[in-house]
Amino acid sequence: MLFRSAMHIEGAPQTPGERLLWRLLALVAAAAMASLLAHVLLRIGYRYDLEWMEGAMVDHAARAQSGIGIYTAPSAEHVPFLYTPMLFWLGALVAQITGSGPVALRLVSFGAFVACAWILARWTRRETASRMAGLVAAGLLCAGYGFLRSWYDLARNDTLFLLGMLATGWLLRFGGNRAALWARATATFAFLSKQSALLWLPALGLGLLLVDWRRALLFALSTAVILGSTVLTLHLSTDGWFTFYVFEMPRHHGWQGEYKLRFFTSDLLPLLPIVLLSLVACAQRFRADPGEAALLAAFAGGATLTSYLSRLHVGGYDNVVMPAFAACCMLAPIASAQARKGTRARWLALLCLQFALLTIDVRAAWEQGRNWVQGFGSQFLPSQANARANDEFLAALAAIEGPVFVPFHGNAAAMAGKPRVAHAQAIHDLLQALPHGANGQPDLAAFADAGRLADLSPRTREALTSFYGSVHDAIRTKQFGALVLDQPIGPVFEALFAPSIAGNYERRPGEVLSAPTAFQPTVGMVTHSPYVLVPAKK
Repeated sequence: MLFRSAMHIEGAPQTPGERLLWRLLALVAAAAMASLLAHVLLRIGYRYDLEWMEGAMVDHAARAQSGIGIYTAPSAEHVPFLYTPMLFWLGALVAQITGSGPVALRLVSFGAFVACAWILARWTRRETASRMAGLVAAGLLCAGYGFLRSWYDLARNDTLFLLGMLATGWLLRFGGNRAALWARATATFAFLSKQSALLWLPALGLGLLLVDWRRALLFALSTAVILGSTVLTLHLSTDGWFTFYVFEMPRHHGWQGEYKLRFFTSDLLPLLPIVLLSLVACAQRFRADPGEAALLAAFAGGATLTSYLSRLHVGGYDNVVMPAFAACCMLAPIASAQARKGTRARWLALLCLQFALLTIDVRAAWEQGRNWVQGFGSQFLPSQANARANDEFLAALAAIEGPVFVPFHGNAAAMAGKPRVAHAQAIHDLLQALPHGANGQPDLAAFADAGRLADLSPRTREALTSFYGSVHDAIRTKQFGALVLDQPIGPVFEALFAPSIAGNYERRPGEVLSAPTAFQPTVGMVTHSPYVLVPAKK
């Protein structure tokens, strides 16, 4: 039936060559889906971090499950991430079945990804009356697994956010007034998954305004009410800490200026075929219905703007390209399906090229450190050496008497039977509010000069002094049996807290692990080769 549907695509009748290309695309799409599923099954149950922030996400979900609260004054024990809480809530819910650990959150992420692929397939099929085009759209999304650094099934919130936004776009594209009211719920879900939704939602509202201003007004007003009520409730229930972390703290972060152009010359370069096809799809639809074309363009434009601004933000990684990529996965097959006679074959060829570019990374020819193969492969699967290194690490933590401060590996302390502690990324995010020194690092000496903090808001000053005071007191009084840090960023932490560490802790000689570099997680920040600082002998 899938192959037969190629005969019924909108537009001019299919030539034998075009039918062959559609069938080839369907086979490649199905292979991408099968490969993705195989990778997920091979790694979703891994009990250790696949990406360096996964364990900290588990720590947050554990707080939600226990009712301690996520958004609180920062301390050595906990610094909240600047994310909204949907992943933590859902992860806590699933953890009641699976038990605490990254598996619960990965199941949430992968379930959201499956729903995203289904929406893209249904949306594309609805636009083209072609099951084949829908299959290709979902297959393109699956084929992006390597391009997006295997983010789909990680214990992170990106696929939840994408699901909320795709569902909102679907409801606004194909529904009436009742669907617009449902869209306010999916928009709120998207925001509670990641506040980046606030960058994408205005574009969707503007696109809908050009189609049906009454429905656009209904959507905008009802969404504003429910979003405002949600934020107010969370603000009041957390004594203002929710709005501090989600809205105020990100404003202190800098921008990655190099990505003003690099986003287009590097991030989007491998996606050039489907970016071009997306523009073609909007142009094709404009000739038939300018309003529908505007809504599709607003959907894709908002997604691209969200990816772009997120990439510019300090800490933006390959995962932030996901919205732009997903939008193009939907629009590109539409362009190929609705092309006029004589042009369809070239557009189908571009789709074939896109599958190839998602497997072979041409940027490796001029960007140092990139691998040529970026599709599916062992690089995204945890190795036995990594599992052994993690086993050794937990044993080393368990052997230390008393609590341990291990900021680079969330959930590790809990797995070793120790109290949970704040994660280095959340600490880094918080300290961005401090004045920075000549070396570009937050200058903790500012705590000794109240005048240097005077320009900060009262809540920011409270957060910084609460955290620094907690860490300083814990280190100065040697509350931790050890500080366990990693290369290469461990020395940065030591420099930040040097006044507290000096004279109180000293480096223990020897290696913690028999294969230190095997400790590196599969994806993300480079962090391996742990070393230990123990209380100094008097």
